Amino acid sequence: AAANTFLDALAHHRHTQGQPATSLAWGLWDERSSLTEKLGEADLARMARDGILPLENAEGLALFDAALAGRQPLAVGVGLDPAALRTRARAGSLPALFGELVGESRTVRRAAAGAQDAADGGTAVRDRLAALAGPERLELLLGLVRGHVATVLGHTDAGGVGTERPFKELGFDSLTSVELRNRLNAGFGLRLPSTLVFDHPTPLALARHLLAALAPAEEDPVSSVLADLDRIEARLVSLGSGDGGRGRLTGRVRDLLLRLESEGAEAESEAVSLTSASDDEIFDFIDRELGVN
Repeated sequence: AAANTFLDALAHHRHTQGQPATSLAWGLWDERSSLTEKLGEADLARMARDGILPLENAEGLALFDAALAGRQPLAVGVGLDPAALRTRARAGSLPALFGELVGESRTVRRAAAGAQDAADGGTAVRDRLAALAGPERLELLLGLVRGHVATVLGHTDAGGVGTERPFKELGFDSLTSVELRNRLNAGFGLRLPSTLVFDHPTPLALARHLLAALAPAEEDPVSSVLADLDRIEARLVSLGSGDGGRGRLTGRVRDLLLRLESEGAEAESEAVSLTSASDDEIFDFIDRELGVN
């Protein structure tokens, strides 16, 4: 990458001096080379989804001639799929480099629409999670994660994606990891880091992380009240003994304690009486609680 950047800069420098130079940046060629011989079907499918298509030899040579005739210091020879680029524009994930190829103003609008779609998608997932119990929430997200993983890896069925098998063993690399992150961001309306699959190395671990992000565990009401009491206690202790309001506060706390103890005793008494009550007495109790005459 550093050498390529140097050559690009050298070509630009020569042009400023009135000297000829053309630096060519190539995309994927259909004919394999030592750089591309290890690309698999999943890699090609991922590049196609990004809008990058392989060049036939004749196409590449024609682009080479066009670059030399254009006399620009830098040219890019790459096969692009306009439909795929428009799809990425609608999803708001089109790189700025390709913006003018689909119409920059349309790209901006589609990016905004894509961002709104992502937000709506995140809301939809949260709504589905809210309607489910704890274990069902994790099951839903695990299914969605496995579906995205299967798509990224080029599988037709998510059933082959092991829930506790590390992403590295499934075939993930840095590129597929970023693509999975981008798909989850778009589908769930999140801003997840590029190190996502390294921080959470299995589909199950990732699903648990998403569950925490999308449906945080409800706060225990007792813990919340205890935290409030801690703060009140700290303020009471800070009051000086000569403070006139200290007595009133102490009395208020004592009254509250007596009330809680009284209500607790009543509840315990009702529970005991209900245990030994007849069916008619239980139905009468329910009617009274519901305000039914």
